[in-house]
Amino acid sequence: MIVILLIAVGVLLIVSMVLFIRLRNQKQDVVAYGLRSGDDGDDNTKTNLTEIEMGYDEAMAKLEELGEVKKGKWGGWVWIKNGVDVGKKKT
Repeated sequence: MIVILLIAVGVLLIVSMVLFIRLRNQKQDVVAYGLRSGDDGDDNTKTNLTEIEMGYDEAMAKLEELGEVKKGKWGGWVWIKNGVDVGKKKT
């Protein structure tokens, strides 16, 4: 009886893990809900994170063309003038 129970729990865990991985790998547009800073504060808005990422990529490409940033040795963006990672405060 215990062996059958252990096998059933094992099968359930495997099925759950497979379903979790499949859901995680599906690409979907992620929507962040929040308030726009310029609004009165009453209007809830939706922001498409894919559009934000595309805007970031465009900005980084433009800064790279201008010679302000470059890819660091770990693949992140680094300011050329001071060597600090983009997005980190200089302390």
